[in-house]
Amino acid sequence: MRCRILVVDDSRTVRRIVRRALAGRSCEILEAVNGAEGLDLAARVQPDLILLDCTMPVMAGPEMLARLQADPRLRAVPLLLLTPAAGSGGQLPGEIMAACLEKPFTAAALGEAVGRLLRLA
Repeated sequence: MRCRILVVDDSRTVRRIVRRALAGRSCEILEAVNGAEGLDLAARVQPDLILLDCTMPVMAGPEMLARLQADPRLRAVPLLLLTPAAGSGGQLPGEIMAACLEKPFTAAALGEAVGRLLRLA
């Protein structure tokens, strides 16, 4: 079965790196440039995983995260938070399964985190 991964990041470079790093997986990669666009796309396609940048214009990661938590259809979608600050994985309030990956990241680290979250979902 083909999984859907939504990448929400304002950096075209990061989105391209993610797409290349996950090219060998049987996944459809969808892209959004900010949280508002990402939230709309997530509601329409119901992704299996969301990679979410924490710092973006229009709607940053924390606001999108809060809105995901408030939506019963999306609150259980696993998240990989892409952050410039060190973070820890684990369960976040609202039943959202999330882990953090510090930028810059390697393709191997991204692949490992994505694989782990998809298996847990």
